[in-house]
Order: sequence, then structure tokens, then C-alpha cells
Amino acid sequence: MASHIVVLFKKELRVIFRDPTVLVGTLLIPLVLFPLMGSAISVSEQAAVRQLAEMEVAFLSLDGADGNGTLGDAFYLMLVSTNVSVQNATVTSASAAVNWTVERDLDTLVVLPANFTEEVAAGHRATISIYQVLKNFGPTEGAGSARVEAVVAAFNQAVAAQRAAAGLPNATAAEALYPARAQTHSIIHGTVRDVAPEIVINTVLGASLMLPLVVSIMIVMSAQLAATSVAAEKEQKTLEVLLTLPTRRENILAGKLLGVFAVSIVGTLAALIGFSSYAGSITSSLQTTDAAAAGLVPEAQGYALLLVTLLLAFVASLALAVLVASYAKDIYGAQSLMSVVYLPVFLPSIVLMFTPVEILPPAVQAVIYAVPFSYPSLAGKALYTHDYGVLYLGLVWQLVFVAVVLFLAARMFSTEKVLTARLSFRKRKRKAPEEG
Repeated sequence: MASHIVVLFKKELRVIFRDPTVLVGTLLIPLVLFPLMGSAISVSEQAAVRQLAEMEVAFLSLDGADGNGTLGDAFYLMLVSTNVSVQNATVTSASAAVNWTVERDLDTLVVLPANFTEEVAAGHRATISIYQVLKNFGPTEGAGSARVEAVVAAFNQAVAAQRAAAGLPNATAAEALYPARAQTHSIIHGTVRDVAPEIVINTVLGASLMLPLVVSIMIVMSAQLAATSVAAEKEQKTLEVLLTLPTRRENILAGKLLGVFAVSIVGTLAALIGFSSYAGSITSSLQTTDAAAAGLVPEAQGYALLLVTLLLAFVASLALAVLVASYAKDIYGAQSLMSVVYLPVFLPSIVLMFTPVEILPPAVQAVIYAVPFSYPSLAGKALYTHDYGVLYLGLVWQLVFVAVVLFLAARMFSTEKVLTARLSFRKRKRKAPEEG
């Protein structure tokens, strides 16, 4: 009994691994995919840490105009002691300091009000204005204002201790305990918005966090559908009949792609609706704001680029799936071989979910831009950043990639190779020389 099971077990292994596409899909791809996914997340984390380490803060003190800026100087020294690179703004007003900060591509601006020292020394509360420049709306972009708020908290503790020791009968309890308060603003597209940066970032993340994941899943599902369609035709021996129809073989390829494309679009819309509800449940506990009030209204140009990049990504994945599936002899082999497509689809999405592309190392940026499936995710973020330059270049690259893959798939269908192509790792045996 046990020997029969062993024999059947060995027979099943021989059947499964007879097709080399199974070896690629079940062994080689996982060995490569998961380490690369881990490396991608590690690169994202390192980029975020590097951005925090290279934090630059613009500083404008309107305190001390009368020569008494003691506490303003103390606050400045506390800010410098946090290992932040502080640049003193060479202007005389808060509005001018905002422009000064944006022109120098700095991230955060701190403005101490006039008579800051006198107000705090008298036991009253002075407001420190913090302006956070938001560019890519990444999770770490609000770190500058958070760092300054931490300095404000430390300043409050130091002054409160002095007040408690000296006693201030004319101060309220709140003024005595919190002599300074931080009022944060966001600078979005050069305009100051009276919204905290973390709230703006939460709003953008809530709207775009799931887009890379949804796009990746739907691209893979549509590619699997296209590959299965071709492999099923080969396995059931109906592809031979299909190729004998009185029509150009390119029409057969186009019909297959259009059919799968239509189903994929419907599936994508359903996934977007479902994932929007899912993402809403995740981010419901986050404090958000009205996107229009924060100046985050997507433009028609952004929607158009998102639609076009998404359509090109789908067409590229379908054509690539048909081409890859032509080398499989059955559905099982096609599905295993399609794991080759997972790598260029999922890796950019994983990176872009956690980290804006702008802060990644140049080599990683080059890889992201080289993958044609990255651009729908980049277009989703561009809805809010309004930075479309890279997307137009990406459209050209996507068109070239789609044209090349479609050409190769059409060439495959135009010959009998579509019926006989196999992926094999075995060396061909040389024919023995004929005896003369």
C-alpha cells in the first residue's frame, strides 16, 4: 500500500515538473520576487530616514526688533540643538518668508512673532507660526512641522518651570503652563492654507493609498485571464482551428485582446469601488479635511493622464501575457509562467505605496520609471501634486513598450510557432553525422 503511494507520488512529481514553466513559476520566481520585495521596502525606509536626516528649516524671527529678543534667541538655540539644518530668512515679514522658503526649496518655515519675548515674559501666550511646504504628500513630509512642534513643547516646559518658580499672578493657568503655542499651516502649490500638514497628508493618503495596489492586482488578473485564454486554446487543440479561419491572424490576436480588455475594465471598476470602501474604513479614524478647501482639487489634465496610463498598462500586460503564454503547453503551465509578470507589476507599486518616487535613490528611480506599469500609480499621485512632466515622458515610453510587445505578439501569431513554441531548459541533442 505504502509503496503504491510512493510510486504515484513520484509519478505526479514527474508530470508536474515535466513542464519547465512550472519550475519557473513555483521555484525561481518566488526565490527572486520576495527578496526583491523586501529590498524594495528597505529602500523605501532608508529613503524616508535620509529625508528626515536632511531636514532643512527656514527661520524668521520678528522678535527683538526693540533689542529684547532673549527668549526668541533661546528658542532658536533649542531648534538648532535638534540637529536640524536651520537657515535664517533674510526678509522682514511672514508672507515674504513664505516666498523665500518656496524659492529655496526648503521644507519648513518657522516664524516668531514680534514682541515674542515680552509676551512670554509677561505671562501671556505667543503664537509661533509653522508653515509646512507639501510637494509629494508622502507620509514623512510633515516631519518638519512635527519636529518644530516638539521644540515648542520643550520650550514650554522650560518656561513653565521658570514661571512656576517665580509665580505669575496675572497669568491664566493655560498661559502659565503653555506660554507658546504652535499654529501650523500648509503651503500647497505656493499658496498658504490654514490646514495642518498632517491633515492634508492624511487626506491625500486616504484618496490614493490603495490605487497602486488595486492597479497591480487588476493588471495581474487581466494578464492571467489573457494567458489562460491562449493556453486553453492550445490545450484543447482549438487554436489550430481558429488559425485556419479566413481572416488575418492579427485580427485573431486583436479579438482576444479586446475581449479580455473589456472584461478587465469591468473588473477594474468593481475593484476600485470595493477598495474605495475598504480604504475608507481603514482611514476613517484619521483626521482629514475637505480636499477643495486645501487646494487639492484634481485637474482634468490629471484625470486624462491617469486614464491613458492605465489603459496603456492594461494593453501592455495583455499583450505580454499572450506572448508569454505562447510558450506554455497548457493552462497550468501558463499560470505558472505568468508569475514572471508579477515582478515588474508589484515591485513598483509596493515602493510607491510607502515612499514618493522623488526621495528614492537615483538608481531606484530609474527602475521605477523604466517599468511601464508604474505610471498609473505615478499618475494617481500627480492628481494632487499637479506635476505632469514625468508622466508625458512616461506616456511616450509606454507607447513604445506597447508597440514592441504587440509587434512581437503579432509576429508570434503570424507563424506556426504559436502552436509549437515551448520553454525548455534542455540542450538540443546534436544529430549524428550520416555515414557516407
